[in-house]
Amino acid sequence: MNTQTAQADSPAKAPRDVRYLNKRQRDEIRSDISGAEHLLTQGKEQPHLRARYPRVLRKQIQNLENMLEHQGPPRLTGSDLDVAVRRRDELQEKISGALLSSEEMRKNPAGAVGKYQQSEASPRVKADILEWKNLQEIILRDSTDPDKANTDMLRRHRTPNDLGMDGAQIEGTHFSIPSPEFMRNYEQTFRGGPDPRDQEIEDLRTQLEDVISRGKAMLADHDQVVPEPKKNGGWSPEKRAKASERSRKQHAERRAAEAAAAATSDPPEPSIGDEIATQLANGDPVEEE
Repeated sequence: MNTQTAQADSPAKAPRDVRYLNKRQRDEIRSDISGAEHLLTQGKEQPHLRARYPRVLRKQIQNLENMLEHQGPPRLTGSDLDVAVRRRDELQEKISGALLSSEEMRKNPAGAVGKYQQSEASPRVKADILEWKNLQEIILRDSTDPDKANTDMLRRHRTPNDLGMDGAQIEGTHFSIPSPEFMRNYEQTFRGGPDPRDQEIEDLRTQLEDVISRGKAMLADHDQVVPEPKKNGGWSPEKRAKASERSRKQHAERRAAEAAAAATSDPPEPSIGDEIATQLANGDPVEEE
């Protein structure tokens, strides 16, 4: 008795060690068989196109046909299909409780790897998952949905047994519904109460007025500042008169010394130009040399 016959006799017992082929895989195998048979046919009709390895092609066709026979899901109907559906639903509930939640898978908190190895990576759960996948291929035999046997579709978003997310590798974004801003504006929006933003505006106005008043006070203080006197600006009239008298005496003494020095020194000999100028002033003829 082949495997497919045994499965048809007990459809609820899908294999737990061999994975059924999905529709896309079966279509590709049929296409490969058709191509190999075409090569053999061409070799008989046109010798110059004869395949170089006909024995290899026949062996390949036989292997592909065996794969379709033993790994293709059986076609069930009636009560057999109902039994397979009940078994599928039973495994689905069991597997969903063993899988990590989608949040744990995304954020990878501390302890997620150990929990994964002890639950869905354990041999028992992996065998259940394989049987569930095969039952999906039986029940949805002609479906082309790529996610029909995807266990991620069974993951719950969050469970009471989830690991703590503090220090998770991927923190994610938390949403609060309703948001805090919605709750702050609830009274104003739906009940006509005071707008909480009015107080914020009033506080800003008060701060601005305080800044303006302090600026005006600083400008007023600046206008009242008396400039500091110069270093020599604090002399009294008596001190200023004594300094002036002392300066006049020093200049008079300097001029008297210069006059005495000029009276005691010999006059300089007149130059030729001076002599000619003197003769012209006196009306004397100038002798030519």
